[in-house]
Amino acid sequence: LGSIENTFRNFAMEVIAGESRTQVSLMESGCHFEFDFAKVFWNSRLQAEHSRHIKSFTPDDVICDVFAGVGPFAVPAARKGCRVYANDLNPHSFESLERNSKRNRVDQHLSAFCMDGRDFLRHITEEVKIGRASCRERV
Repeated sequence: LGSIENTFRNFAMEVIAGESRTQVSLMESGCHFEFDFAKVFWNSRLQAEHSRHIKSFTPDDVICDVFAGVGPFAVPAARKGCRVYANDLNPHSFESLERNSKRNRVDQHLSAFCMDGRDFLRHITEEVKIGRASCRERV
């Protein structure tokens, strides 16, 4: 196995058996996700870490997920009622994030962005300053 050495954190893959398809559909944290595994970053070993954080959230929390991918952290947080600002630079991840948000009926709680992480944080900070985004500090 090679290392991941590109901007979008995905890697070149070759299907060695069966149909040459990389589109997947799966459930995690009670949410349904669909994406093209060859075009996005996905690590199912992070599920326990996602769940641990999500359990600590309350519906009043505001979450900024700078590297949201297809939404395995952001979508369940929004499903819990949190206000979520989710970002990913990879346009394929961003498209899947938007679809997964709608598929799980949480798009009213989740705003998706396709920006560099630094630009996303600057943008959200500015939106909070001028009152177009809400933010609540956790104690």
